Amino acid sequence: MWAVILFILAFSGILILTVFKNWERRNGVEGTRALRSRFDAELIELGAAVRAFPHRVKFFAVEISKRLVIEASSATLHLLRFVEYKLIRVINLVKGKQQISDDKATVSYFLQNVSTYKEEHPVQ
Repeated sequence: MWAVILFILAFSGILILTVFKNWERRNGVEGTRALRSRFDAELIELGAAVRAFPHRVKFFAVEISKRLVIEASSATLHLLRFVEYKLIRVINLVKGKQQISDDKATVSYFLQNVSTYKEEHPVQ
């Protein structure tokens, strides 16, 4: 869900910038030239800082990817445990292992229906 929202935001930002650029060209306005040159200078400084510390960038990327893998595997494990618990409950319900009353009647609805059918229709 977040990926879709982020894609829509990024795509709309690109469209807005393209429309703004075309409007500047048509009207002959260059109101953002000073702003662009300042951003370009800051971007060059940022690129130099990133090139100066490539091992740190790699380290953070590796740590983030490790953390994502750990979280994804943990979520998968919790989901599988939940599914296993539900399957065990269903199996025990069918087998009638949940509760046995004093008259040896089972709690399983399936087995109750089978036993009542066998009582009503004896094998000949």
